[in-house]
Amino acid sequence: MADRNAFGVTGIIYDADLGMVNACRDVLGPECEYALEDAIDIARANTAPGDIILIEQQTSGPSGPCALPDYPYIPVEYYQVWFDAIQMATADGRIVVEAAGNGGCNLDNAAYGGLFNRAVRDSGAIIVGAGAAPGCTSPARSRLSFSCYGSRLDVQGWGECVVTTGYGDLYAGAGPNEYYTAWFSGTSSASPIVAGAAGSLQSACFASTGSVLSPATVRQILVDTGTPQDMSVAGHIGPLPDLAVAVQVCPPAACVFPNDADCDACYDSGEPGLVPPADPADEWDFYDVPVPTLYSGGHISGDPSGTDDRDHAISIINDVLAVLEYSGTSDGGPPNAAGRQYNQDVNGDGVDDGIAYDRSVGATRSGAPDGVVTIIVDVLLVLAQSGHSCQAP
Repeated sequence: MADRNAFGVTGIIYDADLGMVNACRDVLGPECEYALEDAIDIARANTAPGDIILIEQQTSGPSGPCALPDYPYIPVEYYQVWFDAIQMATADGRIVVEAAGNGGCNLDNAAYGGLFNRAVRDSGAIIVGAGAAPGCTSPARSRLSFSCYGSRLDVQGWGECVVTTGYGDLYAGAGPNEYYTAWFSGTSSASPIVAGAAGSLQSACFASTGSVLSPATVRQILVDTGTPQDMSVAGHIGPLPDLAVAVQVCPPAACVFPNDADCDACYDSGEPGLVPPADPADEWDFYDVPVPTLYSGGHISGDPSGTDDRDHAISIINDVLAVLEYSGTSDGGPPNAAGRQYNQDVNGDGVDDGIAYDRSVGATRSGAPDGVVTIIVDVLLVLAQSGHSCQAP
């Protein structure tokens, strides 16, 4: 989260908003009343679906399955009250990233009563193990001995040699606000790396689709696109997120066009069912609202019949203007061929609560229009792609 400024370090998602919640409940005196469930609930209440909650905590469990029996640290969700708080957060759309703990414990061991078995229960959190960092421990991406492991772990982050703010052993400038360290470690350094990857993935997909990914989808994409764990050290901790690959993948539901196999919102000559543009200099983007028949003024395929696959392609300049030109209409009548105002029940509660416009061409229409466009949402969806350049095939 460190700012991108003229000194120090730059955070993985440096421009994100940050909030912190103490795991200690406010009490009189020096003692801490540990109430992690309250902290998670507060974080959930002060965030929105798609936001990231990072749990930088661990707890103690049975010592038998652990390489460090004096420090049998495991993920906090082992205890039901904290599991319930995490599960409620993920059910509400928050992406929860949880440290696996530094006890070197086998979470598949029977001593845990199946509580880390996804078939028994699954909080929905992304549980992160600690992997070897390149240039520090060889081989990279192997499990560090202190990291908990098991089938419940999803991905790994660097568990050593991580640069961050504080301490001053790497650099001590003018006061503690210019102290930096190169020795942030443990599943405590691994999990914020994954939180940063999850935030970047969420942002990239939101920019291209206008909707947020679910916790399950974020978790699955990071697992599926990650660089595999080096298994020279036994114990599953999962792959290391590969953000460059992950941000190219949106779930099928977010793919604008059914033939957009790689979900990159661009025309690609190798994708089935697509006809190359007549002008090789043209660029084609796909757009997140299906329009069965495009309006005549912005028809870009050259096929007035509306049957060409490219009738679903969107020209950024033409289509932004075409949507915006409806924003001044306010006659309130039924939808018609001119694209007049249409009140839409967006949330299905029986009350018209949004204004949409019919981009369809043809005779005056009655009933629900095809090709409804909601001005606020759809203009933003088109504009969000304005910096996205699809190369001509």
